[in-house]
Amino acid sequence: MRQFLMFLLIIPGLLLANVVKAQLSDRINSPTTFKVGTRPIAGNMAISIGTSYRDIEDFFDEDKDFEALPIVTFKYYNSDDLVITFGIKEKNEKVVRTGDIDPIVDGGLLTLKEYKKVESEFMIVPGVEKHFLGSNILDVYIGACVPLGLVRDVLIDKENYTDGGKVESTAIKNSFAYGLDGFVGVQAFIADLPLALGLEFKISGMGYRGKKTKHEYSMTAVGTAVNQTYYTADDDPDNLLFKDLKSRTFETSSDIRFSLNYFFGR
Repeated sequence: MRQFLMFLLIIPGLLLANVVKAQLSDRINSPTTFKVGTRPIAGNMAISIGTSYRDIEDFFDEDKDFEALPIVTFKYYNSDDLVITFGIKEKNEKVVRTGDIDPIVDGGLLTLKEYKKVESEFMIVPGVEKHFLGSNILDVYIGACVPLGLVRDVLIDKENYTDGGKVESTAIKNSFAYGLDGFVGVQAFIADLPLALGLEFKISGMGYRGKKTKHEYSMTAVGTAVNQTYYTADDDPDNLLFKDLKSRTFETSSDIRFSLNYFFGR
């Protein structure tokens, strides 16, 4: 994954050198329109692969696990200056371990251990862009998009003991994510290729409903049974256990996004 991201970061730098060279030449705008060419027109489409400054920071931060995949966005030019976009962001991690344990070999009381961890996120990002500058080299635009999706975390832990005792705990979080992004961008077309480098300044608002974790704990031993259900809130400094809980958050941030765009026609 790290090698893939480094590859994405190196390619825009090499292509940018060609753009600068083209801008310093005597090149003039061509009146010709191409179905696949330096500047898209109505009916053309594009695939955009992008990452952000925050993602790059996380990549080089050894204390963070970089998990963000590049956002893939499909673009359709409804007219020469109006673009409809649809992006997808997905993350999924699953760990499952189940095994029988020999207490004599292990030196403990466990006879069975089951562990399951699932972290998933799926977002769709519909949006729109309004383009202004009609140059065959540079293209300036503004736009907005609406991220919508689900975030789900599941943790299940089961243990069996030699005396017949059993312990099982589950922690489940289901959150609905919603937001609104506004951005100003510029893209530079690469020579006569159907490629462009993009740079966007973005202001985002992101909210989560149901940002809480439901815990269920059960323990059975000889003559003893315990069952508990409680809720916890993310980033609660007091680590309180709630009998019932309603939790929602909303946060705003700004970021810079880099993208590589490939244009094509029908």
